[in-house]
Amino acid sequence: MKEVKIPFINVDGSESYLEYPLDTKSILIKTPNLKSIDLTNISQLVKGNIIQMNGMDVEVLDLSPLSRMTTLKNCDINFGAVESLTLFDSQSLEEFHICIREIDTIDLAPLSSSPEITNIILEFPKLSSIDLQPLAFLPSLKTLELNLDGLKVIDLSPLANSHSLESIIIRSENLKKIDLTPLAALPSLQKLELSFYSLSTLDLAGISHSSIEYLRISSFGKVVLDLRPLSESKIKTLDLEYVHSQNILLPKSETIEVVSFDYCRGIKRIDSSSFGPIPALRTFRIIECLNLIEIHLPSVISQPNLEEIEIVEVDKLETLSLFPLKNSQSLKKLVLKLAQLRNIDLSPLESTTIQDIKLNLGNLEALDFSPLSKIVSLTKLHISGKKIQELDLSPLSGSNLTELQLENLDSLRTLDLAPLADTKLKHLTIHKVRENMDIDLMPLAYCDDLELFHLDSFRHDASDISFLIGCHKLNDLKFNTYGYVVTLFSKEACNRVNPSLQRWIHYYDVPNYYWNIEQIRTLYSFLMDHQEHKWKFLHLINCLKDTLGLEGLGFVIAGERELGEALELSSDSKRKEYILSIYKDQIERGGSSIGLDIEGSSNKYPEITVLVPEILERRKQETENIILYINKDERVEITELFMTAYGFDICKSLQVELDCSVEEFSQIHQAFQNIGVTLKLKKEESTKSHSIVSPVFREYILRLIETSKKSDQLQKWWLR
Repeated sequence: MKEVKIPFINVDGSESYLEYPLDTKSILIKTPNLKSIDLTNISQLVKGNIIQMNGMDVEVLDLSPLSRMTTLKNCDINFGAVESLTLFDSQSLEEFHICIREIDTIDLAPLSSSPEITNIILEFPKLSSIDLQPLAFLPSLKTLELNLDGLKVIDLSPLANSHSLESIIIRSENLKKIDLTPLAALPSLQKLELSFYSLSTLDLAGISHSSIEYLRISSFGKVVLDLRPLSESKIKTLDLEYVHSQNILLPKSETIEVVSFDYCRGIKRIDSSSFGPIPALRTFRIIECLNLIEIHLPSVISQPNLEEIEIVEVDKLETLSLFPLKNSQSLKKLVLKLAQLRNIDLSPLESTTIQDIKLNLGNLEALDFSPLSKIVSLTKLHISGKKIQELDLSPLSGSNLTELQLENLDSLRTLDLAPLADTKLKHLTIHKVRENMDIDLMPLAYCDDLELFHLDSFRHDASDISFLIGCHKLNDLKFNTYGYVVTLFSKEACNRVNPSLQRWIHYYDVPNYYWNIEQIRTLYSFLMDHQEHKWKFLHLINCLKDTLGLEGLGFVIAGERELGEALELSSDSKRKEYILSIYKDQIERGGSSIGLDIEGSSNKYPEITVLVPEILERRKQETENIILYINKDERVEITELFMTAYGFDICKSLQVELDCSVEEFSQIHQAFQNIGVTLKLKKEESTKSHSIVSPVFREYILRLIETSKKSDQLQKWWLR
């Protein structure tokens, strides 16, 4: 394919060229040692619609050949120092950005013949004067941005003839004088942004009758700012940024809807004297006004249509009364991010119609949510605070809350999500809570509308998300945890019911420990619904046994029927009695006594104590009947030892796996000899004995052993 060559001269005098395929659309010209460039051939790139030129210092920069490019839409020029610059006209150009860091003069005349241009950005930091007349009659120009730090005076009068300009941005470090009056003649002007460093006074009277709706003033110096002339303007948004005036008087306005103080370091107080009637005011913001120490809210709240208050990063503010908000029927959103606030009373919000509350309070240790229980309209709540130690969510129970975000709660002791079960919660985010804090996800099983759940728990062990299988609408799930994410359910069940869980789960079929009856009841219901493996019911009934405080009792071998009956009983005492009767019957029938602490339970369970002689004899017999063998890898298979009461205890205490080396086996053998039992070890696998426990109980024991190797939390339960 034919290529177009663009010749240029380097600073050392050498000649070179850039090559572009004929069908190039986006043209990048970037040569660090450029002295001059000849763009004569660039019009041969007939499909070129974007040009970007970057370089350091050049003597001559002639852009006039770009006039012949009929498809050019976007041009971006960026150079250091330029001694001679020639611009260009274009019948197709729409966006033009030029930045020359050092140049003495600039002639904008060629741009006057560019009928399609809509956006112009001019950046000339060292330029001392500029004539804007060529831009006055551009029929399509909508946005003009001027970054002219070197100017001390700017004449905007040529722009008075523009009928298309909608947005003007002017930035200058050294500007001493500016007359905004010509802008009042612009019929389409809606947005004006002014940013100054050296300007001492700014007369806004010139735009008091303009069509401007958005006004942003950034002043890094000590400008005297009187906003009262804007009383008759059409401004809807007033954004004050970096203004150092200690006292700013807002205009009496029928149109202003948004007032924002951003980074205004000079302001110390905002009180009623700052406000005239602003009946259309909907949003009031204070952002990073670091010296502000007092806010008198009645002056703000008296505005009848106020919907949003945002006070963020006001680090010296220690007190704030929300009492003026009482009975507000327009307020919808309150955002407070205050690092030094000592206390806050939310009760004034009880009778409001607020919908969204965001509180980031770095100095509070406790936060009383009780007033929120009376706010029927509340749907979004965001809480953050590194010192908060107590957070009772119970007032949220039964609410219409749909979004809850809890973050940066480094000092929070516990977090009970139970009140959320009775809400309309759709989005829940828990981010950066205290390391290794237990968070019971069981209540989320009843959040039928939950669609998004993000958990950043910093756990170093296992996070169990079994309860989320009941959240059928959950489609956005994210976990940030240092440990494993596990579930009691099988992969098939999870994929069938909620495929969104699959991405985050490390291990399925995990017998995690569940420590309260409601957890067990919920999982029992899920297991029944999804026809899961029988050993999982056995696991839950043993969790129930421990939950009821039946310490020292061995594994209860029972299924879904017995578990269901136990959960149906009306009290814990009846459940204890029921489980003890199952276990007693199990022992009397010659069943397994694995896990039974004979010495520790002798005073607790007299009905079991009378059976101890039989238990001891059976334990010895079941172990003596075991025949172990050495496999082909010269390791001793000891799986069957785990299926005996003595073997279970000894192997667990030695933390051995299902097979071990001959050296490890010698320790096991010695431990058995100490209790008067001699183990039988053969070389031939055919001599292996049959299991003495049921297939379901056997699978359960094997699951416990397998899982204990995957998680510290599960291992702690296994070794308890």
